[in-house]
Amino acid sequence: LDVGLQLLNDLTLDEPSARASFAAVGGWDWLLGALEQHADNTHVQVSGIRVLSALAKGGSWEEAYAIRFNAVLESALCRHDQDEDVQHWGLWAVQALNGARALVKPLRSRVFQTPAAVISALRCLAGAQFGQGDGTSISDVVDIIDAVVHTMRGFSDRFDVLCESSFILGRCATFLAW
Repeated sequence: LDVGLQLLNDLTLDEPSARASFAAVGGWDWLLGALEQHADNTHVQVSGIRVLSALAKGGSWEEAYAIRFNAVLESALCRHDQDEDVQHWGLWAVQALNGARALVKPLRSRVFQTPAAVISALRCLAGAQFGQGDGTSISDVVDIIDAVVHTMRGFSDRFDVLCESSFILGRCATFLAW
């Protein structure tokens, strides 16, 4: 299953036609079912969530699966809260589907308790295309800056968190300067 999911990820990552075909043959039910069935298997979760991230790029989304999609991601993020790969790809999928705003509120309210989870969230936020996606307009960047500064205060003793945060602040400043 893990190898099949990796292959599916490779196919859907850069090919919108593959993503559309995936949806047309009932791939959403199969993928979400596989992730639900193998909720404790870290390797399956990482591979499946990577496929979800690729599918969130567009070409296959079906609104009917939104609640289940988010429930699967929430389950994986909670069950595997110490696994950096699950955290990274899970947060990336959340952002890809729901926009950068999906990471701002949890950062601001300190939902992410561990430095590893915070770093994963910051790295996903840093990958957002400012000005080009949901949750990355000029007014949203102000909220991003606030959440990042709040995060820096909460993890002021962690150089790695401060470094990732500084990178995002630099991207925000560059975006606002344009």
